[in-house]
Amino acid sequence: EALRIDNAGNVGIGTTSPQLANLHINQGSQTYSINLQNNSSNESGIVFGRNASPSSSSTAIVGNGETTGYLDFLTGGSDKMRLDSSGRLLVGTSTAPPISNGQSIYVAGTGSSDSGIQCVRWNSSFGGYALGIGRSRSGTPGTYSSVSNNDDLGSIIWYGDDGTDLNSQAASIEAEVDGTPGTNDMPGRLVFSTTADGASSPTERMRINSLGNVGIGTTSPINYTN
Repeated sequence: EALRIDNAGNVGIGTTSPQLANLHINQGSQTYSINLQNNSSNESGIVFGRNASPSSSSTAIVGNGETTGYLDFLTGGSDKMRLDSSGRLLVGTSTAPPISNGQSIYVAGTGSSDSGIQCVRWNSSFGGYALGIGRSRSGTPGTYSSVSNNDDLGSIIWYGDDGTDLNSQAASIEAEVDGTPGTNDMPGRLVFSTTADGASSPTERMRINSLGNVGIGTTSPINYTN
């Protein structure tokens, strides 16, 4: 037996008891459960519809399996999100500009409220939502190797279009290790930088070190400023 249609109209492939869905596939020793292939230059995809017949404006997931392949998520017939061949997640666009230090998630938009990222916690027992940025010296995710003094832990960088590309930085805030780390001991500092007129990369203007001392025009503040 290779395929079964039961008395409820459910289809089972590799199983004699299709459950939970109209199509139930038990892939067994196969690498994949479903293989979608288009022998023309078109994409292969899955269309999701409700009530009315599916159309070009339906919600769909389509993919191009070539070397430069991608996976597109469409709603209303337009591309809303893409996972490209470099593993980047693109929201609101199918292409990403070549920003230096290219990130894995890129959000684009043209309106007043379609290009942001928002995190909201709806709970009476906890504080506001947090954005966590971290770094390890280990080269393998899930294993640990301590960072060292002066290591960069992460940055927030502002870019501006100079008429040619989006590689020019206007300002940045960087978190760095400010001492020797140990178990449950991670001294840190914040470095605030801006870009001078005629330049394309930021220069440090202010820092707050692990003692809470604030330095403006110096990288070794010795006093606390209030």
